[in-house]
Amino acid sequence: MSRTYLLIVVGGSRSGKDELVQALQLMSKESVSVVVKHTSRKVRGEDRRILRHVRAPNQDSDTLVYEHFGYKYGVQPCEIWEGWKAQRIQVLILSNCEVISKLRSIFGPLIITIYIHRNARNKELCGELTSDGMSRREIRERLRHTADLHDYYVTNIAMFDHVLLNIGQPEDLIDQMCRLVRYYRSQS
Repeated sequence: MSRTYLLIVVGGSRSGKDELVQALQLMSKESVSVVVKHTSRKVRGEDRRILRHVRAPNQDSDTLVYEHFGYKYGVQPCEIWEGWKAQRIQVLILSNCEVISKLRSIFGPLIITIYIHRNARNKELCGELTSDGMSRREIRERLRHTADLHDYYVTNIAMFDHVLLNIGQPEDLIDQMCRLVRYYRSQS
């Protein structure tokens, strides 16, 4: 089997993670697949592509379970292996640095971490999250998490292999990601 990769996309709320995944799924079905996470959170709208609602993520020894905004999420390494058997680059949206470290310990150099930077002010993010129908409490938590994640990135910059800038049109962010996918595809 040729070498392929798990691209872990990290970013705060409304940084462009979901849009990237949707574009990749439409453009590269045969060479890229998304790792579906299990969650106790009700799936909203387009989340069905990246989340599978369960009462509680499987607590078996293989599943990496973590909590995010009061909900449980789980990543199953066996699903990553399945995608690799099909010779696909795997993409995973994940903003839990502890789980990223665990995946890196399992898969080593096959893990590529990508941080999405979006330079949005809190007022702008708050308006976007409000229009998504989130409660004030969840908005506060997301704003705090976005700031904490950015601080983590700045403090641990060596943990990330690439940074994508979401500072212009959505197509610019998608183009940056497509270039990375093409590069890693050529390394397979």
